[in-house]
Amino acid sequence: MENLSSIVAIDSERLIGDTTTQETRYFSSSSQVPVARMLAAVRLHWGIENQLYWVLDMSFGEDQSRIRKDNAPTNVAIIRHAALNMIRQIPKKRMSVKRMRKAAGRTTLFFKG
Repeated sequence: MENLSSIVAIDSERLIGDTTTQETRYFSSSSQVPVARMLAAVRLHWGIENQLYWVLDMSFGEDQSRIRKDNAPTNVAIIRHAALNMIRQIPKKRMSVKRMRKAAGRTTLFFKG
């Protein structure tokens, strides 16, 4: 990596029910920010990643998808991301993303401002 300035090791512990797992994750960076700021950046990154993929799985059933051949998985992922971005731009109604997606499929009036 060009301009490598730091290598970060983060020890994490995850408790689900009675099971505890521990792991160390390593990151390389060209930044020389304080440790607390680096940790905040990593947490923010994973928070965004987890939120996006959780929504895609719960609202679009991404984990259940059987699309695996050639470029199809990438193409469908792009379509899902575009659909999610469009749904998130709609003024908030008291609906889940999944219900908003289904409502958008039933009517064109849903998207009128």
